[in-house]
Amino acid sequence: MLSRRQALRLGLLGSAALSLRLGDMSVGMPGHAMGIDSAWRAFSDLGGASPAIMPFAFPLGVPRVLPRTDVPPNVIEGENSPHPSPFRVRQAREQGTDYYVIRMVNKRIPIPGLVYPPGSPGTTAVWAYTADGHPPESLLGPTIKSQAITSFLQGISPGRNDPPINAKGQPYGRPTIIKFINQLEPDAANRPIFTTVHLHGGHQGPDDDGHPDDLILPLRSVVAPPQVNFRLFEFQNEPNSGQGAQLWYHDHTEDFTGRNVYMGLAGFYVLEDELDARYQLEGKLPTGLAGDSTRAPTAWHDIPLVIQDRRFDANGQLNYDAVFDQSGVFGDTILVNGVVQPFFQVDRGQYRFRILNGSNVRVYLLTLSNPQARNTRLTFTQIGTDGGLLPKPVVRDSIELAPAERVEVVVDFSGVASMQSVILENHGDEQADGGRTAQIMRFDVVDRPAPPRITIPDPLRTVRDYFNPSGTGRDFLDLRVGLGSRPKPVTRAFEFDRGGGEFSINGQHFAGPCQLHGEPERFDAIVVEGTDEIWEVSNSSGGWYHPVHIHDNEWQVLDRNGQPPAPWEVGWKETFFLRQDTVRVLAHFETERDPKFPEFRGTYVFHCHVMEHEDHMMMSQFSVVEHQGDRPPPTPTDNCPPSTGTGG
Repeated sequence: MLSRRQALRLGLLGSAALSLRLGDMSVGMPGHAMGIDSAWRAFSDLGGASPAIMPFAFPLGVPRVLPRTDVPPNVIEGENSPHPSPFRVRQAREQGTDYYVIRMVNKRIPIPGLVYPPGSPGTTAVWAYTADGHPPESLLGPTIKSQAITSFLQGISPGRNDPPINAKGQPYGRPTIIKFINQLEPDAANRPIFTTVHLHGGHQGPDDDGHPDDLILPLRSVVAPPQVNFRLFEFQNEPNSGQGAQLWYHDHTEDFTGRNVYMGLAGFYVLEDELDARYQLEGKLPTGLAGDSTRAPTAWHDIPLVIQDRRFDANGQLNYDAVFDQSGVFGDTILVNGVVQPFFQVDRGQYRFRILNGSNVRVYLLTLSNPQARNTRLTFTQIGTDGGLLPKPVVRDSIELAPAERVEVVVDFSGVASMQSVILENHGDEQADGGRTAQIMRFDVVDRPAPPRITIPDPLRTVRDYFNPSGTGRDFLDLRVGLGSRPKPVTRAFEFDRGGGEFSINGQHFAGPCQLHGEPERFDAIVVEGTDEIWEVSNSSGGWYHPVHIHDNEWQVLDRNGQPPAPWEVGWKETFFLRQDTVRVLAHFETERDPKFPEFRGTYVFHCHVMEHEDHMMMSQFSVVEHQGDRPPPTPTDNCPPSTGTGG
């Protein structure tokens, strides 16, 4: 554990001294300029269980944006189609469908900024999402950029069968089909690595939602080998909120989500809608998505950032089992886009940062500081949250971000002199690790031309309330008499608790279709399509905190502890941070557009997104049905593991 003096020294090394000594080191080759032995000796006194680190010595990693390809006709109309409905076939023909193939593989990669000790391999074994022709370069998978089919934004009925029209009179938005292939090798104990994939924040059918028991088995399995080791996931890209958002895809395997994501199974999914795209074309929001090979890196002013903490063993390896803690696995080393405390060169313009907390348990309190001009006030202008753009931009000095939450902010560097730096800091108080997690990354302001200045629209957009399409405010909700011709919303309460050494929701543990824990499958809510629901989620588990994530829909916060939501919670969200809080949220569950080919009926889950809490059964199921009294449709489970002893 670092002393206060050592922590101060680390901060000083992280600004001027370290950058001078290590600024010429090769990307991805820790210790190259100094030699690994001297680097190890120079930094081994910084403390902590992980090897020494070199803050701000390596540039920010930028996952590649995969080039878009059209889906092959046989995938849409053939036996492998996830949803061969007439509507989807027509949509694929008229609008096109994006298609990607992503493999889950074992790789060894260097972690830039981690000082590997003498005699170690100099690389870290990870489980990686990788695309053909795009080898993994970091702890993150490739970025997917898709167009949202924003029917609600266009004012078209949710039941329409015609594609929405953009400002140019052309269809806007395309579905996406991704073929995920599990090529992971068995672990050291010869146990197969089961996986599934969840598009976090997406509105997709149960078959494509990555239910924790709907597994992709590897071909090298100790159980009966599957016929195939892949799944086709169709992401309709039709958010119930009617707007695009910063999503992410990650593993979601029952009992092993924490381990699988910790090992590297996560990536960005940027869902852009027509309004956001128009703002960028009109110069009202920063543009140039990082990782887009069609633009020069200096033109990238739209930067996804995933912040993760990891703990490495003495040889620089990720040993999840060794650090496992049911309370949640904290790391002592901060990575941004897979790089230890990177630097990123910026001009004196405005940048959009899409920030994801990809950690298993750590909560961040983000601030900005300029060590060379400490009296300068640096702020974030928040423009978006989990579910996309906010109604109005919100200027904030600090942002608290719980696991799985996202924020979109604009940072203006025009007030920072060239050759000065801005530090993204963490003031969260959980597991401070002697100062190693207090600084996240550094923005180095360089002398190069900046794009023309933008003026962020205010308002940014009208957030369409299902209960109030006119958008006149939140006073529309009258729980006593219902909502006009609509039935009164169904209200449910879910208490996230801990007792007897176990996590629970309403006193019960997760009981999925595979019955891995000996309990019959259970649904804690049966939701009728076409109805409105208000869920009250609360935390009564003492000192524990729980970011609650609800699959299938984006929701709107009605109140937090009886008070109106803060300005940054007024938009759409599907992850709600609970310390000792009670939050009421509201959503509409849409009616199927084609009853003969229902897409959104069936089983979804909700859970705490502290991944170790989720893995210890702090999760529940709900089912969407057509009529009151209907039995839930079968839960998608192509492959059930024989027991909790397998899967990793």
